[in-house]
Amino acid sequence: SEGDWLAFSRKMTGVRMGPQLGMMRSDGTEAFPLTMTAAYTHTLPVWSPDDRYLVFQRSPVEDFTTPPEIWLLDVSNGQSQQVVSSGIQPTWLP
Repeated sequence: SEGDWLAFSRKMTGVRMGPQLGMMRSDGTEAFPLTMTAAYTHTLPVWSPDDRYLVFQRSPVEDFTTPPEIWLLDVSNGQSQQVVSSGIQPTWLP
């Protein structure tokens, strides 16, 4: 987000769950999780043009037959909601 904050997806150390989303300053400080849901993986975060939201792909950890979903996360309050029930590789359109 404009070089101030980075969103990332990674497997959290010492936790039994799929990759989760996190955020940190571009210098690597102030890292914190954005998602912590053991039943789902959270990947491919993409910032909105105004840096207020992230869209990301969410998939069940143990059910490979269910298609991935696209979710929207409001970075200011941590609230997220599903926006597409079957979709991959989220992005923002100009």
